Amino acid sequence: MMAGSAFAATRRLAMVVRLAGVPRRSFGVEALRGPVSVTTKRKKKRQAKAAPKVLSAADFNALAEAFVARVERGFDDAVKVNAGSSLRRDDDGDLIVDWGDGKGEMRFNVNVANKTIDVVSPISGGLQYAYDASANAWLHVIDRHDARGIIVRDFLRAGCVGLPDV
Repeated sequence: MMAGSAFAATRRLAMVVRLAGVPRRSFGVEALRGPVSVTTKRKKKRQAKAAPKVLSAADFNALAEAFVARVERGFDDAVKVNAGSSLRRDDDGDLIVDWGDGKGEMRFNVNVANKTIDVVSPISGGLQYAYDASANAWLHVIDRHDARGIIVRDFLRAGCVGLPDV
């Protein structure tokens, strides 16, 4: 449909040029045949904004550790309210939030090689999050949902009490 409308617009322009008595080549009507692509200022801004900022290893580590520490602080009160739940770090430094009473545990792993935070949840399974500087948030690498939302949602869906402040 787009190609048809571009063709129709080209034909109308050619007719206007002929009616005005101007030779066709002065307007380059021949070059207009077929689909025409125009890059607007708005489109250029959107393309420039979409270019991701490359994080250095030190910046990534600082942001990732700050996020995991925030999650750990956010679950402090929720762990106290839910029977059998606990927070711990394993030998690799992964944060493990055990929801207690056989509800499962959520694991947070900082993956330096991929510059992602890998989250394993008993509700949602394995998820990967990359830092987005424009959103100032950790967003899922495929559908771009915020990590904080899924963490709270899975905690509540597992039947836990309280609202972790992540």
